[in-house]
Amino acid sequence: MKKPVLIALLICILLPSWASAEILGGTFEINPFVGYCTTANSPEFCHKKIIGLRLGYNLTDRWELEAAYSKVESSAELLGVDLLYHLTPEKRFTPFILAGIGNAHVSPRNKDSYNTLMGDIGAGFKYSLSNCMSFRSEIRNVVTHSNNVIVSAGLTFTLGKKTPKAVPAPEPAPAPKPQPLPEPKPAPKPEPAAVAKPQPQPEPKPEPAPVPKAEPIKIVLEDVHFENNRYSLTSAAKEILQRDIVKLKENPGLEIEIQGHTSAIGSDEYNMKLSAKRANTVKAYLIQEGISADRLTAKAYGERMPEVPEPKPKKESAAAKMNRRVHFEIKVK
Repeated sequence: MKKPVLIALLICILLPSWASAEILGGTFEINPFVGYCTTANSPEFCHKKIIGLRLGYNLTDRWELEAAYSKVESSAELLGVDLLYHLTPEKRFTPFILAGIGNAHVSPRNKDSYNTLMGDIGAGFKYSLSNCMSFRSEIRNVVTHSNNVIVSAGLTFTLGKKTPKAVPAPEPAPAPKPQPLPEPKPAPKPEPAAVAKPQPQPEPKPEPAPVPKAEPIKIVLEDVHFENNRYSLTSAAKEILQRDIVKLKENPGLEIEIQGHTSAIGSDEYNMKLSAKRANTVKAYLIQEGISADRLTAKAYGERMPEVPEPKPKKESAAAKMNRRVHFEIKVK
């Protein structure tokens, strides 16, 4: 049991950038744990210590598939598969519920050992301690040949992909310094000439009016909107982007700032991450459709620039739906 724990700790120390503090789809979890059977209908489980190891894979940020092995103090070995549902995967404190099935190998004292079908149901929580480690505790009812209530706790080590960060806007290039004008040379003295009748001088031509400098052209394309707590493109958003892409291809001199925004629901830190994901998703789609990457800049604003004020944030309010968007600011080079 010690060897898998040491390996997980080593990976967590050497590769801290593999994982994020929030729960993400496509990540793996390793959870060594200890437990205790508080109540049971059989002497093989009643008031016995338990040790074990769980290996999980997050199918999405909310659903996790997990395999588990545990040993009940010289009385039984349990092997099962559980399905977990995370209630708040974006938070540091994440409650969850679970259910599963498996097999129990029971070894009664002074009797022959036997196998029996096992089922369990329970609830617990995970609390993030760092980018790749969290504390996990749970209570579950395990039904084998008897009914057993087991509590357990341990550390969970997360391996997987990293939360995308917002792409910072490039700093403006410094304006070129004006070149000094050459000093005027003195005009040569005219040679003496014969006196002649003065010729009529033509009237000086009027100087042409100065041409005003062209101001940058500012164009706002159609915004795209997102579902609550999501950054994937809907079919309606893709239709809007296709219309925007036609305009961008017709005007190759445009540079674009892709601004990601969220509603006021959730913490400022989480909303900044979510708005960055939305801006980068739109940027990736434009590049995929043939827009050059050097024309695109993605920037996250979170909930700081709402389209509509949200005095009382609600998930499905009209204001929240308007604020869950990506906005474009476009200027001519």
